Amino acid sequence: DHCPGPIPSVPQPYDQEASLYNAMISPWKHVSFRSFLWYQGESNASEQDSAEYYSCRFQALIRSWRETKNHGDIPFIYMQLPPSAPSDPSGTAPDMDRPSIREAQAMASPSPFGPVDISGGVVGVDLGGKSAWGYNHPPNKPEMARRMALMNLHVAFGNQQRVTFDGEPNAAMLWTGPVPESARVQDDHDDVVVITFHNETAVGFHLADVTGVNIDGSWNNCTLCCQGQPGFEVSFNNGTNFTRVPSSNVHVSPQSATVTLTNLSALSLGNNHRPYPDYLLLRGAPVPVFAARPTTIRYGWTDFVECALRNNDSLPSAPFLMDVAPAAGETARDDVEMREIRGEVVVGIGGGHEASSSSSSSSLSSS
Repeated sequence: DHCPGPIPSVPQPYDQEASLYNAMISPWKHVSFRSFLWYQGESNASEQDSAEYYSCRFQALIRSWRETKNHGDIPFIYMQLPPSAPSDPSGTAPDMDRPSIREAQAMASPSPFGPVDISGGVVGVDLGGKSAWGYNHPPNKPEMARRMALMNLHVAFGNQQRVTFDGEPNAAMLWTGPVPESARVQDDHDDVVVITFHNETAVGFHLADVTGVNIDGSWNNCTLCCQGQPGFEVSFNNGTNFTRVPSSNVHVSPQSATVTLTNLSALSLGNNHRPYPDYLLLRGAPVPVFAARPTTIRYGWTDFVECALRNNDSLPSAPFLMDVAPAAGETARDDVEMREIRGEVVVGIGGGHEASSSSSSSSLSSS
């Protein structure tokens, strides 16, 4: 089966698919080895390949290589793409579409009934820098190698414990950064979302400013950093639009392995994300205020990630995108009617009141 999408450009004759396979893949089919280590995707990002298209081809490649070896479960470990540019708070740098390729690579991770098993993703979003070959080839390869070695021990050799080096227990390391498990509206606050992480992966996790060194000794550091752009975004319309969550609204708790995003109603009312799919009456507000319920959250969805969510082993969380579940026992309101009136949104509630809200204010009146 062919993957949906455009046929990729072929800049050189030796880049033809058959040429690459015959010259670089077929010769080692009789060679013994333990795992694949993969680091590629820059050209696919610059060509604006979609996540679905790259993921389809990427997983087909993994299956093909395993079939070539006649060994269906050779571990496959990939490095998620690092940044292709320095920090760009103005947003004027060319869009190299790194988030889409990172998402596509993550689709190759093991999942129930997934087409690819026994694989692992290594995160490199915080390892940007400029080498003699530019930002596409950042110089901090030792840290990339350390992370890939830790993942290889887990994926290829089945290590489920922290890895100890030279018998030093204090130097023991996990193979992964914080792994999110769920995102849910908090039971007693409609405008609060709690993201829960796997306990073992989130030991001592914290937000850390991203820094790096270029090959010439100059720095490749964040500009906005965690204070200005902690990396979390929220959508109120199923991922059509996203709004950055300010650092004052991001609360990391290593004790409970959670990240809590607060006061999201201010973001929904202060941004033009209408029409909203769902409205909630904010409990505890001085007056009833109708705001959109958060539907989706994401983290690290930029080329250069300004702020990394790391655990005690200095391993960052991979970028992620998650649907937000409603609070326990709560469902969308069926008695909400929305209609556009003179550029404003009027929300009718079955109880006989209506709330009129614009991007700058909200009010309650009797009908």
